[in-house]
Amino acid sequence: YYVGGFMPCFDNPDVLEAAGVFLRLLIQRYREHPALWYYDAWNEPRSRPMAQCLCDHSVVSYRNWLREAYGTIDELNAALHKRWASYDTLIPTASNNDIVEMFLWRKWAGWAVSEQVRFVCDIIREEDPKAPVLVHAGCCDVLRDPACDSCDDPLNARHADRYGFSCNLLHWPTDPHHHDSAEFQAAWLRSVDPFYWCHELYPNSSDWCRSTKPSTLARHIWMAIAGGCSALTFWEYRSVRMGIRANGFGIREIDGGPTERSEVCDAIAGVVRDHSAMLASAQRVPAKIALLFSKDSDLLQRLTKMKTWMGDAEGMRPDVDYGYKHALRGAHLLYTGAGQDVDFVSGGGDLSGIGVLHVTCCELIDEKTAESLRAYVMAGGVLVAEFPFAARDERTWIHTLRPGYGLHELTGCRELSREVTVSDPPDIATFPQGRQIRAQGWRIRLAPEDADPIAYWNDGSVAATRRKLGKGSVYALGVNVSLSFSGEWQDPAFGVFEWLLHDVGVPHPQDGRARDVWIRRRRGESGEVWFIFNVADAERVVSLPAPPVSIWHACNATERKPKAFTLGPGAALVVEMALS
Repeated sequence: YYVGGFMPCFDNPDVLEAAGVFLRLLIQRYREHPALWYYDAWNEPRSRPMAQCLCDHSVVSYRNWLREAYGTIDELNAALHKRWASYDTLIPTASNNDIVEMFLWRKWAGWAVSEQVRFVCDIIREEDPKAPVLVHAGCCDVLRDPACDSCDDPLNARHADRYGFSCNLLHWPTDPHHHDSAEFQAAWLRSVDPFYWCHELYPNSSDWCRSTKPSTLARHIWMAIAGGCSALTFWEYRSVRMGIRANGFGIREIDGGPTERSEVCDAIAGVVRDHSAMLASAQRVPAKIALLFSKDSDLLQRLTKMKTWMGDAEGMRPDVDYGYKHALRGAHLLYTGAGQDVDFVSGGGDLSGIGVLHVTCCELIDEKTAESLRAYVMAGGVLVAEFPFAARDERTWIHTLRPGYGLHELTGCRELSREVTVSDPPDIATFPQGRQIRAQGWRIRLAPEDADPIAYWNDGSVAATRRKLGKGSVYALGVNVSLSFSGEWQDPAFGVFEWLLHDVGVPHPQDGRARDVWIRRRRGESGEVWFIFNVADAERVVSLPAPPVSIWHACNATERKPKAFTLGPGAALVVEMALS
């Protein structure tokens, strides 16, 4: 739709019919072409913004979606406490004054997009069953505004053979969150498709920008590959001559001439070519720590941030500056700084093999997920629940007893009160060994019932608890450490996470490396590929457990002795290691 203006309404059967004719002609023309590699079924599937199409076809689709989910109109009314006379009288809400209705409307929008993806994938397979089908998401769920840019990665991925995304990175990173961005996105994509594609990696920025440093570009490329992708595509090869992206994004000049960027890309491409067999067979080593991603909680907190009145929701612009997104990124970086790898799981996903499951800002926990959390802990898992936790049900209604669905019996405590934090005097929670967290977002006081306090607010009330249950244990944090994390290397939140990991018996890496030196591993049958990054502005030294089998690439890194390397500021080192 980029060429012809904004996309037509694909809820309209006439539009779908025309699209089907076009697709079949396209595939019939090119399906035997020797250069055909795969079909990218849909580039960046996404809804319209809040000004969603309200034509008769879209409204009927929404009604049918509700009917499938709830049944008769009486059953829908009973579930949501509404008084609609029939589905024929039900119309989508025009504002978020009614959170429940806007919540459902935006969930439908993500589903409708996935149905459009399915439509295209089905036609491709009918006309050419031999070629793989890929879908390219653009911005992925953990970064995307779930209300103004509705899309659902797992739903879309069900219809494709491979799922891809655009890797969003800052070319001039200045803080730990910037450096962690590639791994944060990769961790999510691995949960969607273990063989995902990094479909857009930008070697430059748009227009007449200050070009990224070659060392930064090298580090970003290797970070993307370290994430576990099975393919990587640059955007773009040459800089373009027109439009809002003139003379930007490209690896090479407009005339195809070389740049410092192309030298970096060519060098890394040569390494990938020379070691392609091993790299292609090597996958990321599964992490023992996982973050639970709750798309419903994400959408809910986005909607509660909106300040709209009556019918002005269509003026809303994409926004990811709210609690859930901040807490999710904070938790990932805090574990990364503690020397740990992190994976993602979704609600109801497989929790086997996970040592520590971290749940942050998940206000909305459904009954099925609540049951899986109980089973996980009883079987020996460690649950870290940062409040607000299970405060609402599937309708977005607030539980009278929180956490809901009986999860207070799992945590051994209940929520006593929840208040927005203030700055004067600040709300401070003190953990063991005097580690203090200045709370951001909310101050949630806990009432222990069958749990031991481990942190206190400055008024003496309980800020965190710990309990043993079955074969596992539960840590309930009324102070949301991840949300309160400032993003600075010296933030005391790192100390709290390091204490917590020690308390549950997760060993800290024994090589003594700093928080800003990160190691990622892809394991194959014959060995491992280690990607070592120094994201600090100062020199660091890293010691490996054994001498590398070979050194694949060293950018600002030098070997001091067989097992030790000096890493300059921003260094990237890629080595092959024997299986341990």
